[in-house]
Amino acid sequence: MKKKILVRGPALSMSGYGEQTRFALRALRAYEDLFDIYLIPVGWGKTGWIWEATEEREWIDQLVEKTIKHNMTPNPHYDISLQVTIPNEWEKLAPVNIGYTAGIETTKISPIWIEKSQLMDRIIVVSNHAKYGFDNTSYEARNQHTGEVIKDFKCQAPIEVVNFAARKPEASKLNLDLSTDFNFLTIAQWSVRKNLENTINWFIEEFKNDKVGLVVKVSTMNNSKMDEDLTRRRLKALVKSHGDTKCKVYFIHGDMKEGEIQGLYQDKKIKALVNLSHGEGFGLPMFEAAINKLPVVTIAWSGHTDFLYAPEKNRKTKKVRKKPHFAKVEYNLQPIQKEAVWKDVIIPESMWAYAHKGSYKKELRNVYKNYNYYASLANKLEKHISKEFTEEKQYKKFAEYAYGEKLKEADYVFVNDLWPDQYVGGAELTLESLIEYCPGPAIKLNSKMVSETLIEKYADKTWVFGNFTEMPMHSGELLKKHGVNYSVVEFDYKLCKYRNLELHELMEGSPCNCHETEYGDTIRSFFEGANKLFFMSEKQMSINVERLGLEPDKCHVLSSVFTSDVLDFMKELRTSTVNKKKNVWAISASPNWVKGAKEAKQWCSENNLEAVELNNMPYKQVLKTLASSKGLCLLPPGADTCPRLVIEAKLLGCELECNDNVQHLEEEWFDTDDIESIDKYLRSYPERFWGVLSA
Repeated sequence: MKKKILVRGPALSMSGYGEQTRFALRALRAYEDLFDIYLIPVGWGKTGWIWEATEEREWIDQLVEKTIKHNMTPNPHYDISLQVTIPNEWEKLAPVNIGYTAGIETTKISPIWIEKSQLMDRIIVVSNHAKYGFDNTSYEARNQHTGEVIKDFKCQAPIEVVNFAARKPEASKLNLDLSTDFNFLTIAQWSVRKNLENTINWFIEEFKNDKVGLVVKVSTMNNSKMDEDLTRRRLKALVKSHGDTKCKVYFIHGDMKEGEIQGLYQDKKIKALVNLSHGEGFGLPMFEAAINKLPVVTIAWSGHTDFLYAPEKNRKTKKVRKKPHFAKVEYNLQPIQKEAVWKDVIIPESMWAYAHKGSYKKELRNVYKNYNYYASLANKLEKHISKEFTEEKQYKKFAEYAYGEKLKEADYVFVNDLWPDQYVGGAELTLESLIEYCPGPAIKLNSKMVSETLIEKYADKTWVFGNFTEMPMHSGELLKKHGVNYSVVEFDYKLCKYRNLELHELMEGSPCNCHETEYGDTIRSFFEGANKLFFMSEKQMSINVERLGLEPDKCHVLSSVFTSDVLDFMKELRTSTVNKKKNVWAISASPNWVKGAKEAKQWCSENNLEAVELNNMPYKQVLKTLASSKGLCLLPPGADTCPRLVIEAKLLGCELECNDNVQHLEEEWFDTDDIESIDKYLRSYPERFWGVLSA
């Protein structure tokens, strides 16, 4: 079934975001059996618009006309919005909203980007650098509704990296009139980020006495005659400041057609491309140069590192590793210049790369003197890009993510609200551990992605649901309609709208009766339709069986699941930290109410104990901190079904200060001082799960 997708972006702009929008349209067009495409073109700053008459331009015009007509109908509807812009401009336009951005060229995104990301169901970025910015930025924030302070407010939407596809339009012949036979090329707007003045000045310093040229394709703001005159005067003044030189600096201004840009890359007198910018979202000119076998001189930081490295086999070890296939300029990460600050976009506390003058000049000289070597690197890089960055691969990846499902074959489908690359929690880690032992290929889906199309596509597969709070409520009916075999791993109490019985009573002043409501009927129906139901503790299972009237025979206690690698790591820590404990108590700093961070802090304070918060740590660091702590204090104010942290703490030799709300405390497998027996029991979990599931 086709989905109506509304693309909003600068589809006709002569800019990076313009090309990004066109890439998205090409990818969607390649899967027109899945998408009914609509388009709202917008401007992008003062950049010019594509005016040449091409088949693609004609198709874009048709999309615009089609969209205008659709929007004039009484109730225009779209299934998906795809918004190609910086996150400041993202908004909810459809039931499913996708933000598509180049990200930021610095180390940190702005708070408003994180705020706006909450409006998106998923995000697509053009490079791993862009993803890093979202994944590794967090702020302290306050919930406007509850007043709760969130110490680690960060992007929660799933993020996918989709690079550009290698395209090689037919080149147009250009009359560049270059008097020098060896010329470097740089393509950039004259801005702080692009670092063009140093690019030119340092080139002139290095080749002052050599007949070497630098072709500068540049504008200051737009394609106008006034801008051309301004830019030309600026460039002339810069060159003149160096006095008489043998090297040449050539000037090309304004917008160029695709074929003309290709003509630049393929001109016999242009030998390499240089880019000395402080950072790139992706670096399209470098990508295009690499596709045309031009050596590239640049720093090894930000978006372009996705494609400037290629695999090489070590002759001795036979191991294949990715190595730089460009002239690598050394750099330092330092705070951005004050003049680069852009309110709510480029923030003062972020950093970007500053190229080393000496290294840049050295690499320019190396490319000039040893050109054959760098040309051979460029040839190898072109082969790698042509193989890995094909239109087929990139378009498919983009279309899959936009549509909301993977198009690969699988025997098992796992569904959860989030996954460990989006949020590291007990549910996420348990499901990830189960997938590791999966007897066949599996795909992972965010619960919000579940649709009838997807259910129908994978109707003959085995489905496993974890947390599903963001899944459409009627999904259970659709699963039944298509005869899907599915099971549920219940991590909390979704029979209650607050997911916790005690929290329900706290919020509403009366005991939870959600199981007697329409909401409860929906959950009951979903659980009844499942082949198997897995719970985290015996107490949790008994409450669900009693309140929902579930068949006991299909209910099983699973508990938290660990991979053998994690259990091995904890065993090593347990051994190495004997008699090396610090006199500190670990506490959870999770903003989740049930984790009882406030209560744990109070207990430590009342007992004059030093507390260490397990917050903003990689998973292994959490384990190391626990291993070096005397104990763990976890005092959840409501039922916590089987907190993973408590199991980890016990395996790592910690004393435990817990209350009865930790529901697995008195279970036979855990209520023992024999740590090895607990370890053995945990190692049997995955096999037991898959055995029950397949029975």
